[in-house]
Amino acid sequence: MILRPYKDADAIREMVKRQEDMKVPTELLPTCPHCGKPMTMNLRCDDTFVEDEGWHRAAARYESFLRTRAGQKILFLELGVGYNTPAIIKCPFWQMTAKNPNATYVCINQGQAVCPQEIDRQPICIDMDIGDAPAARRSESRCCIAGLAYSGRKAKMPRSSRC
Repeated sequence: MILRPYKDADAIREMVKRQEDMKVPTELLPTCPHCGKPMTMNLRCDDTFVEDEGWHRAAARYESFLRTRAGQKILFLELGVGYNTPAIIKCPFWQMTAKNPNATYVCINQGQAVCPQEIDRQPICIDMDIGDAPAARRSESRCCIAGLAYSGRKAKMPRSSRC
C-alpha cells in the first residue's frame, strides 16, 4: 500500500459543484492511481495518516511560530472543532492558553463552545453555527459577535473531556 497525499483542486471543485443533498456522484470519487481502490481523506483517525515532507515542513513552521511567541499576546482561534480528535487542536490550545496569561482562547462551535476551568479567565466561547458567524457579525442584534462576547465563562465539563 502506497500512502501519500494527492492534491487535486479541480476534482474537489467539481465535487462541490455537482454534490446534491451532501452527496457526491460516485464517478467523481477519487481512486488510487496505483491499485484503483477508493481513496480516503487524510485524517488522523487510523494508521494511514500521511506525514510527508510537506507536512513536516508545515509542522516545523508551526512549532517555530509558537516558540518565538511564547509569553506574548496570542489568540488561539478554534472554529468548529469537535471532540473526534481533541488532541490535535482543542487540547493543545487549552494547554497553551493555560501556560500563557497573555493568551486568549476563542471558540465558535454550536453546542460545544466550552473550555476547562483552568482557563476560565481567558476564553471567549460562542455557541453558534460557524456558518452563521459572518451574518451575526454584521447584525447589531447579536452582541456576542459584535464585540461584547462573554469571557470568563465557567464551563462545567465532564472529566473525560479535560486534557
